[in-house]
Amino acid sequence: MQSTRPGGRAGGLVTDIINVHSGNTYMVSTAKEVRQNYWSTGVLSVNKKKFLFGIIKFDLPNIRHPLAVFIRNNIHDAHQVHEQVINVVEYEEEEDWWQAFPWPAPPDDWTDDAKKKLQQQGLY
Repeated sequence: MQSTRPGGRAGGLVTDIINVHSGNTYMVSTAKEVRQNYWSTGVLSVNKKKFLFGIIKFDLPNIRHPLAVFIRNNIHDAHQVHEQVINVVEYEEEEDWWQAFPWPAPPDDWTDDAKKKLQQQGLY
């Protein structure tokens, strides 16, 4: 089961998903990086939180520790990856995700902004 809504930024997408095998809840979020020229799609686990003795309940995505991240250089490719990822998250067993996910790096090389960010993090 899934529901998709617009993300906070223009062209962004957020999809809430329940994996059909485990019943675990996940969020797939796609957005243009702030002041950058590339897009990222992240898979986030969602934790159920309760407050006031269980009276107030809500889902809280773990934004600090994404399970997977995919980078694309334009909105069209980012939206394609978003669709591919939500299908994997919903219909594949979690241990099979890594074989089914698209490649995390953009197929047409990194943008200059992405290269700079990766260099700052010591990853490029």
